[in-house]
Amino acid sequence: MIDLSLSVLAGASLCVFVGAVIRGFTGFGFGIAATPLLVLLFPPAEIVPPILILQVLAGIQIYLRTRGHVDWKLLWSTLVGALVGIPLGSLVLDLLDSNTMRLIIGVAVLLAAALLASGFRFKMRPPHWLSGGLGILAGIGSGAAGIPGPPVIVLFLSSPVSLAIGRASLSAFFLFVATLSSASAAWRGLMTLDSVVLGALLMAPLLIGNHFGDKLFARVNERTFRRVALLLLFAIGVSTIARGFWDSGAAH
Repeated sequence: MIDLSLSVLAGASLCVFVGAVIRGFTGFGFGIAATPLLVLLFPPAEIVPPILILQVLAGIQIYLRTRGHVDWKLLWSTLVGALVGIPLGSLVLDLLDSNTMRLIIGVAVLLAAALLASGFRFKMRPPHWLSGGLGILAGIGSGAAGIPGPPVIVLFLSSPVSLAIGRASLSAFFLFVATLSSASAAWRGLMTLDSVVLGALLMAPLLIGNHFGDKLFARVNERTFRRVALLLLFAIGVSTIARGFWDSGAAH
């Protein structure tokens, strides 16, 4: 039974609000910001389904505002690649344990962040085989460790498209992945009544924070946006590696 006391809900609302501001601002990052805080209030197994619900709601809210900026020509091949990669990620777990996968993905994320920090940009629109390939890598990361974002973040932040188009496309991609993950969790029976109730109770701080982050995006320049995105990428990489070492040590 999930603890739904007033003090716990107040703390959870603050965690969700912070994560939602980041999600609304960058188009990604809700999970990396909110999850470490929420697991201090709830058992990890209980908080994952509500987070999936909130990610879908956050994605829908931003998509409705930015759908006119989505670069579908680049996004479709990425989505197809992700669909291919997700089951491949599950197969990879038959060869490597999840902690080893987290360490590999964490190092890859840090390398990707370093690449972006170096100022790397594609001179031309990436071809479909490349965007599809990065989508496959994102799907493998999702299927193996629940971390789909970094390859796609690099793709859209390095492509010769405007910042608004890159952010909108990223947001649409994460909406797709969150919806797919939520459907999978429901099919496996992980979406309990408590999950739905907690997701509903946290909807208000999510939507408010998401809206605030979206408005904040309109007030900053590209340099500031890229700095925030890079900080999030580095945070994802470091936290993923730390979790791989921590869980591996706990298992022994």
